[in-house]
Formats: sequence, C-alpha cells, structure tokens
Amino acid sequence: MDKERRIIIANNNWLNAAKNAYPEHNLNYGRYCYEVFAGRETPCLKCHLNKKFKDGMLQKNISEKDNILEKVTGKALEKLISPIICDDGSFLGYVEYAFDITALREAKIKAQEASKAKSDFLANMSHEIRTPLNGVIGFTNMLKKTVLNKAQAKFLDNISKSADSLLEIINDILDFSKIESGKLELNEEWVDLIELLKSSLDIIEYNAMKKDIQLLFESDEDIPKYVMIDSMRLRQIITNLLSNAVKFTEEGEIKLSVRLMNDIGKKDTVKIDFSVQDTGIGISEDVQEKIFESFSQADPSTTKRFGGTGLGLNISNKLLEMMGSRLELYSKPGEGSVFSFTLDLKRATPETDREIPKEEKNAQKTREQKSPALSPLNEVTVMIAEDNELNMELTEFIIDDLIENVNIVKAHDGKEAVKRYKEANPDIIFMDIQMPEMNGYQATRKIKKISKTRRKEPYIIALTAAVIKGEKEKALEAGMADFLPKPVKEKSLSRVLRNYRYLYSEKRVENPEHKAPVHFNKEQLFTILKKKESVMERIMTTGRQSLDRDGKRLKQAYDEKDKEQLRQAAHKLKGMAAGMRFEILRETAFELEKAAENKSEFETLTRLYQAVEDEIITLKEMLGS
Repeated sequence: MDKERRIIIANNNWLNAAKNAYPEHNLNYGRYCYEVFAGRETPCLKCHLNKKFKDGMLQKNISEKDNILEKVTGKALEKLISPIICDDGSFLGYVEYAFDITALREAKIKAQEASKAKSDFLANMSHEIRTPLNGVIGFTNMLKKTVLNKAQAKFLDNISKSADSLLEIINDILDFSKIESGKLELNEEWVDLIELLKSSLDIIEYNAMKKDIQLLFESDEDIPKYVMIDSMRLRQIITNLLSNAVKFTEEGEIKLSVRLMNDIGKKDTVKIDFSVQDTGIGISEDVQEKIFESFSQADPSTTKRFGGTGLGLNISNKLLEMMGSRLELYSKPGEGSVFSFTLDLKRATPETDREIPKEEKNAQKTREQKSPALSPLNEVTVMIAEDNELNMELTEFIIDDLIENVNIVKAHDGKEAVKRYKEANPDIIFMDIQMPEMNGYQATRKIKKISKTRRKEPYIIALTAAVIKGEKEKALEAGMADFLPKPVKEKSLSRVLRNYRYLYSEKRVENPEHKAPVHFNKEQLFTILKKKESVMERIMTTGRQSLDRDGKRLKQAYDEKDKEQLRQAAHKLKGMAAGMRFEILRETAFELEKAAENKSEFETLTRLYQAVEDEIITLKEMLGS
C-alpha cells in the first residue's frame, strides 16, 4: 500500500480472501485497503499516517468485530504492519501481512481449559485431604493436653510434626497451582511494615532458638511506617526465606534487613530492599538457578535430610514477579547465603493517611498488650453446622476448651442450621461451606435475613477445607464475619473470637495484671502446661538456657554501647520472659527495649540494664542454675 493506504500489490491468498470477503468488489489495485478488507468507507485507526511504529512494525490481533476476512474464512488472524522506508529516510507506504493463528488460538483455549481442570481438581482434592487431616491435627493437639508419659508425648509430637508437614506440602502445591493457572490475585492494603517483619521473625524464633541461632533485625530509620502491600503474601515470602535460613544453618546467625533505596522527599512511592542473610551451608554457583525451579532443590539428598517440596522459592519468586520484582541470590558454599528483593511501594502521606483504617493504626498498641480485655458472659450459645461428624466433634472440643459456660448446638446440614438458628438463636455460628441439602452460603443468607427481625445478629464464621479462588470473598459477601480454613486450630479459632471482640471468658488463670508482678509465676505456667510434669521439666531447662544465652547477648550489646543491638536483645529477652512467666523480667526488659528504641541517654540505659541483670541473677538462683 502507498502512503494513503491504497493497494499496490497483493498475493494470491489476499486476492482469494478479498473476493470471498467482499465479492461485490474486485480487488482493483488502487482501492483503499480499509474499503476492501474491512468494509469501511473511512480509514480505521491503523490507517493514520502519524501512527507510531514500535521497532518498525505494528502488531494487531484481528477480532471478528473489525475484520471481514475472519468472518468469511473462519480463521483467527494476526496482522503485522510495517512501514516502507527508503534509503534517504523518506516514507513510501506500508506492507501488511496476515497470519493464520487459528491452531495457536485453539491450543491456547485447550491449555486454559486443562489448567482450569487441574486447578479445580487440586482444589477439590485439597478438600478431601484436609477433611481427615483436620481430625488428625485437631485430635492430636487435644490429646497433647491430657496426662501422658514421656514415650506417649514423643509419639504424639512426631504425629503432629508429620501432619503439619503434610499440610505444608498441600498448601505449597495449591499455591503453585493457583499461580500457574493465573487464579492467584494480590490483595493490597495499608500495612505496618516493620511490625509485619517482626511478626515474621517471631514465627521462626522457636526453631532458631532450638538450634541456638541468633536472629537479628536491621532497618533504616527512614523506612515509612505504613505501605500498600499484600501483607499475607509478603509475610509468606519473608517467612519462607527465614525458614529456609533456619533449616540450612547449624550455627551462627540469621539477619533480616530492610533498607531504603531512594530519597523519599515528597514522593508517595518508595523503593525498599529486603534481604535475609544466614551463615548456613551455602549454595554452589552451578546449582543456584536450579533452586528456583519447580520441585527442585540444590541436591537430591537435601529433600531426604531437610524435607520440603522444592516449591517454596519458586512460589516466592512468582509472587514477587506479580509485585514487579524477583529474588536475587548471593551465596558461597560453607559461608552462607543472602536472598534479597526490591519492591516499589506506595507509602502513607498526610494526604493518604486518612485511607488507613483506624484498626490498623491501633494494631501495634493492641499487639503490645498482653491479651485483649475479655468480659465474661453467663452463657454463650454456639452453633456448629458441619456435615462431617469427626470435624463436628473436634470443633466442639476446641470451643468447649476456649469458652466458659458454653451451650453448643449442632446442625448437620444447611437446612438444619437454619431451623436450629430459629430455635436456639445462637450468638456465634461456625458454618461449613460444603454441606448437603443447603450449602453454607445459602444457609447464611437465610439466617441473616431472619436475624433482621431479632435484637441481635450472630457472628458467622465460615469453615472450609477447599482452597478455591474467591472463597473468602464469597463468604464475606454472603454475610459471614470471618473465614477459617481447615484444619481448624485452636490458635486460629481463638484469634477469630478475639478479633470480633465477642465477650467470652477463657478457661485460664486469673489475670495477673490485677496483682503485683512476681519473679516467676510457676503456678500459672504449670496450669497452662496442663500440669504435665515432663513438659514442665523440659520448659524449665529451656528457660535456664535462655536466661544464660540471652543475658550474654544483652551484656555484649551493652558493653559495645550499641543501642540498636541492645534494643533487639531486650526485645528477645522480653519475649522469652513473657513465655516463661518471668513477670518482673518481662517488665524491666520491656522498659529497656523502649528506652533503647527512643535512643535515651546511656545513664538511663545503664540503670535499666542493671535492673535486668539483677533480675536474671535472681531467676537463676530460683531455678537452681
């Protein structure tokens, strides 16, 4: 075609297509291309001479809506348009090509259908596997609370670890499947970044402590407090990197660092670098690329020795790709590894601060509290709607253990759930999604409709073993207050009850905040451990070791006058003291942590440090070390 898009020459395929597509016209060289091939009287968008070409060529997938050729031939076509440029740079016209991509399109559709079938199969299999696994994990945890001898406690611990490993494998495969099929979406929200990172460290702290590995955290002072990110997926990435670091490190330290890579100024976006550094076994250069592949690890013996699916890094990398980043690795065998990535994140500014939910702004204050204030009720009525008898029994056990003076109502399908709601008017409903007669969504909508005529609405929590895209959103849309995946664990169920501030009283000892703190609340710890002598003995030994180890780290930081290291050491000591019920030590360590965080004068830090040291000595004497 010339500059005006008049046809100069065409091959036989074009000629035949033109006759079939527009039979009332011959090709007639000199006719406008849009008149012959698109049936238009005016130029289409692609015909304008001022259209810019990328790399000298413009590509367009032709749809049936705008091309007669595809309508007549029944073919899927792809069009390429290239400019004709002379040696002197002058523009003469265009060359246009059309390619038959019907087979490619059909193959793409088949591949998408196969991917969807695979994803649906895995989601359904997840439901089938999780249902019995729910019973294994749940009843194992309940059995741990009974009186056991050492051998029985060890056997149960092994069962619990195996079940948790199986659940981790299932979750990895499902995440991988959802990413591969394009069904995983990011859910961005305002997040307290530093708090998220610290909570990720808390998750792996116990495993690190068992191997005597020191955990460190470093962050730039100018890191913004709130950023826009998918908190669950960022925590998943960070936790995976930290867990791998603990798994492949036998001694030394693991450091999580977060650095600001640009000058913030008045910008509303920041570039932040995250890194996890360990002193572990390291990775040789020839296999560094391999570890990012699906179901791959650096060495075949790795799986046998350390376990895992070989999917963690692959999933983390794919999640980062969705965020516009990727994992970088620096490692040397025997010296350790550094995994890092950089994210461009929107930060909160005075203009966007009002977008941050009040509950997120108050989250850190809430997390600092020892536990939420809980007011007791005379009786709480809870309905469990569950068609699986084993899951019904397990949920009943957990609820009975968490809520005092509870009246439990049971329903075995959706219709019965609606009927029992009318009769019992429960305060809380745990609603299984997949039930016969009427599913959980339908039952919830009916219950919510009925509740409008009553003085109170029930809190409805969805329970499901299926991990399908949009399941949580569907539950919330149906009127449910929260969503719990199976297997249901006591910790997650307790979180749901607290999150919605439902007034219930826990079966626990009297709140020690009403009494003067003591050095070691041994009675309370013994009660929490269900009065198991063997467990108490083991915890006491761990406590003595922790006092010695954490005390040394605190002293080193104080001697070096490093306020940040002093803050980290005090924070670690505070967490250990809270778990061991060393009440005075917890309070003094907390004061020292805050003073170091606020960069107080060293005279103040010395006074608080000495108080912590004195308390450690007192506790060692009490524990006989």
